Amino acid sequence: MIVDAVHTNNTQIASIAAQVNMLAINAKIEAARAGEAGKGFAVVAEAINSLSHKTRAAAEDITENVAQLAVWISELRKEANATGKQASTILDQSEQADSSLVEIEKQVELAYKETAQITQNAGKAHEVMETFMPSLTKIDKSVRKSAHDLMQAHRRTDKLINLSETIVQQGVSGGGNSVDAPFIKFVQSAASEISNIFETALATRQMKLSDFMDESYVPVRRSNPKQFETRFSGFTDRMLPVILESAFDLDPHVVFCAAVDRNGYLPTHNKIFSKPQGNDPEWNTGNCRNRRIFDDRVGLKAGRNQDPFLLQVYRRDMGNGEFAMMKDLSAPIFIQNKHWGGLRLAYTF
Repeated sequence: MIVDAVHTNNTQIASIAAQVNMLAINAKIEAARAGEAGKGFAVVAEAINSLSHKTRAAAEDITENVAQLAVWISELRKEANATGKQASTILDQSEQADSSLVEIEKQVELAYKETAQITQNAGKAHEVMETFMPSLTKIDKSVRKSAHDLMQAHRRTDKLINLSETIVQQGVSGGGNSVDAPFIKFVQSAASEISNIFETALATRQMKLSDFMDESYVPVRRSNPKQFETRFSGFTDRMLPVILESAFDLDPHVVFCAAVDRNGYLPTHNKIFSKPQGNDPEWNTGNCRNRRIFDDRVGLKAGRNQDPFLLQVYRRDMGNGEFAMMKDLSAPIFIQNKHWGGLRLAYTF
């Protein structure tokens, strides 16, 4: 390395300067011994000595500068290596970027071709739709008319059902149907008994009227079909089962007996329909009917009826795809002249 060579040569120069300095000292000594004759020689020796000192000082400066230069060159070499590595990394990344750009170009070209194909197919589809548009318009009109007719039929069916139930109601009230008389008597008596139980709970401060009229139905976690709790659910569980179960002693055709509030909420059911829910929703539908809200037409009419009794005919979902035709007889339940709901008694015919 050139710096090392300069350092070596400078060391040699310093060594020579030191030797010259020693010779100059010796010359001065000899000149002093020679007396007057050695004065000229002493002047020369002094000049040589001065030159040797300057040479030595210059050599030391050069040595220091060369050492500093060596440090700078070492640092420069490190920076050059780092720069070389960065340059290599950038070059690799540039190659990768170039490869990625090539791939992107291919994908864009492919997307362009697919877009062109889609556009072509869309054009064909548009032509086909234009061809079928008159037919589709006719179909749409037919569907709308069918939906309207269906709604009209539904309304007419509801009116027919209500009318037929009114006729049956009037016939039963006039004593024209003795078959339902025992059921009517039972449901009215049981509803009155439940009203007395509720009012006794108020009088003894077991419950508040606001508790019985609670409509904040709290969902039961992980229930399917969904079940709910209210502030009166626990009370009806304790007080109503004796009355509800006694309905089965009335007639073998009795299917169930349960009280519902004004919104069709059924807190306490017969034991046979109050099993704990399992993992099968279909099984739950038929066997876990307590704590449910039955806000269908029959359930709501039974809960909101305030006439002495209401007789309805309906098809009941028993679960697992099974249905049963039955009569639903209900009587209203009052608490201090406030309508709470109704007692439902269902039986087959």
